[in-house]
Amino acid sequence: MDMRTGESTWDSPGLGNGTVLAVGNHLIALSEKGELIIVAADPTKYVEVSRTKIIDGQCWAHATLANGKLYCHTVDGDLYCIDLAGK
Repeated sequence: MDMRTGESTWDSPGLGNGTVLAVGNHLIALSEKGELIIVAADPTKYVEVSRTKIIDGQCWAHATLANGKLYCHTVDGDLYCIDLAGK
């Protein structure tokens, strides 16, 4: 989003009620369908770095990143911890 005008500069459909974290030069997105999507934090265009399904089930809760580990849970209460430190 252009903070001066409020207009979107790019978007990517398909996240649903997912969550996005800004980490360094990347955005870490977790879709409501359990896909982990790494995107370059480029304000001018969408540049997807990687995408993989990591969770079975719906995930609406905000993910948390701590010490290189992504913590998230499904609407059914299943807790996941994904080690992103080496990725």
